[in-house]
Amino acid sequence: MTQTNIRLPLLSLAAAGLVALGCGNDDDDGYRHPSTSVGGSNAGGGGNSAGSQMGGSGAAAGATGGSSTARSAEIVECASATLAMSVDVQLPNFDPAEATVSAGDVIEFSNTGSTNHTTTSGAPDSPDGFWDSGTFAPSESVCVRFDTAGTYDYYCTIHPTMQGMVTVE
Repeated sequence: MTQTNIRLPLLSLAAAGLVALGCGNDDDDGYRHPSTSVGGSNAGGGGNSAGSQMGGSGAAAGATGGSSTARSAEIVECASATLAMSVDVQLPNFDPAEATVSAGDVIEFSNTGSTNHTTTSGAPDSPDGFWDSGTFAPSESVCVRFDTAGTYDYYCTIHPTMQGMVTVE
């Protein structure tokens, strides 16, 4: 077989392997790109009504703690939540950038700035899937309930230098 004849079947096999492995848009892996809305509408200004995005939960690298108990956090409706505290979301940072709450507490992330933001669990290079607010506009809020103890890192996908941490006791 010539070199050209060998390359063609190998390229075909490689392409078939990528398709079989699910490379590309894989909607079943639990991660939702920040621009994806679930249950809400981004019509009219790209905003997100509080609680319209679904949060993820489970164990992942971005939440740490002393035991192997699964960590969890999820987005909840702000209107029906009892808030433990509020975090202002405005360039250049989250304020406060570090917060400590008890298990079961809800934090309201309020966009007090003049540009769109997100609050997404994990780090800019490795979102962990605990929650993803999607984009929310100025004057909008997103509430997250922290169900189990641990440390949860988070950031803004639009402004990745904006990062924070929630410690749940």
